Amino acid sequence: MTVCIVVGGIVGALWYLRALERLAVGPSAAILSVIEVVVPGAVGVLVLGDTVANGMLPGVLVGLVLAITGCVVLAMSPANEVAEGEPAPRTEPAPA
Repeated sequence: MTVCIVVGGIVGALWYLRALERLAVGPSAAILSVIEVVVPGAVGVLVLGDTVANGMLPGVLVGLVLAITGCVVLAMSPANEVAEGEPAPRTEPAPA
């Protein structure tokens, strides 16, 4: 189990670095943030037999939808293109 955790951490870090090389920082960070929460939660429920507390399922579903929606909004934001574009030209201060 320890080996799986270490190897998973290394692979995850390498995939994140690769994403930062190919994508803008905003979408990469948004995707990582959602995956860090959704995948372990899904593994806990589907593989390890965890359950959602009584009455909490609607909150879990709303949180999941909001997280994924936020990820999509950040990934598609026009601000990413501006941030990844050329830096703004520097202007010299006007002589006094």
